[in-house]
Amino acid sequence: MDSPGALIALRTVSGVGAAMIMPMTLSIVTSVFPPEERAGAVGVWAGVAGAGTFVSLLVSGALLEFFSWPAIFALSVALATLALVGTALLVPSSRDPEHASLDPAGALLSVAGISGVVFAIIEGPALGWTSPPVVASFVAGMLALVAFVLWELHSKRPMLDPRLFLVRPFSAGTLSITMSHVAIFGLFFVALQYLQQILGYSPLLSGLAVLPMVAAFALSPASAHLSERVGPAPVIAVGLALGAAGLAALSTLGVGSSYWHVLAGFVLTGAGMALSAAPATNAIVASLPQGKQGVASAVNDLSRELGGVLGIAILGSVLNAGYRSGLADAARGVPGEALARAQESLASALWVASQLGGGEGERLANAAREAFVGGLSASLLAGAVFLALGAVGVLLLATKGGTIDLDTGKKKKKA
Repeated sequence: MDSPGALIALRTVSGVGAAMIMPMTLSIVTSVFPPEERAGAVGVWAGVAGAGTFVSLLVSGALLEFFSWPAIFALSVALATLALVGTALLVPSSRDPEHASLDPAGALLSVAGISGVVFAIIEGPALGWTSPPVVASFVAGMLALVAFVLWELHSKRPMLDPRLFLVRPFSAGTLSITMSHVAIFGLFFVALQYLQQILGYSPLLSGLAVLPMVAAFALSPASAHLSERVGPAPVIAVGLALGAAGLAALSTLGVGSSYWHVLAGFVLTGAGMALSAAPATNAIVASLPQGKQGVASAVNDLSRELGGVLGIAILGSVLNAGYRSGLADAARGVPGEALARAQESLASALWVASQLGGGEGERLANAAREAFVGGLSASLLAGAVFLALGAVGVLLLATKGGTIDLDTGKKKKKA
């Protein structure tokens, strides 16, 4: 493999495979366990899924420490082979008696819409938010998403029926998972850069630094049972609020902050995400009938993946915009070509500083670090706002009362 294009293409193929697998895992859980045991089973599923995200950072860091980057993909092949054998031996076979047709038009419209919006968010800081490519991409993406909704509403066999979001528990769970993954994946993207380029951690040490968040996901099974006692909405809202507090704490990090500061924010954020994950997932699968469990599982996974993509795009763009602006203000007097190269990333700025040398190089390096921390603070505050909005949205959906019967289209009263 000798080009980024080949890597991206192959990762796209593996992403398609993952998109086919993940919804099935939750669907199997909801089908195998009876309703009275489902909350606990979903809690375990959510805990394992969440912890797996953090463990992957640790394992990837270890592989990068002792091997080269292709080792990460080699391990993925080995794990996929092991999972394939385990699935064949252990997972019960099931089949939906009702044949579900494909919806290629809906799939293309959704991909075009999300791609257009994400491209605009990522390229906005570099090209300018009012530049023709960014505006055109955003408008085209939004039009494609509107077309997707209209197509699905009028399709006899929609890929995703928009009317499902009239079911309030379904909407609340989807909102919670999307917002939490916006925050958590955005946090990964910006925090790992901080750990490695500001604090000087190695890839392995960076993975170890986020390990305490794995322990926090032990709360997932307990949160599922807690939601059965007090209701899912309060548990989800408290979890999202805790996550927002954690990101707000991390937004105060500076160039010389200690790991204890980082740890406090990580633990708060991890505990909040663990507290909200299982009740939100269970709200999605429990709000739809047994015949729609495949759809519920797919939407749960879609919420995770969409939130992750938007989190990296949004928080990364806020970081990039803050960094570029801060560096331009702090590095006045640096030659224009050197400053333009330094604004590409913190790593580029530190390389340019090493080439300049002397007092000018040291001044540029210090300015770049301060600008990065300023952008980091803004991006983490944006993540905290997303979580806070998610908490408010979940509570509003819970207190509005009633929902919609998808078969009759009429409003149902709360039980």
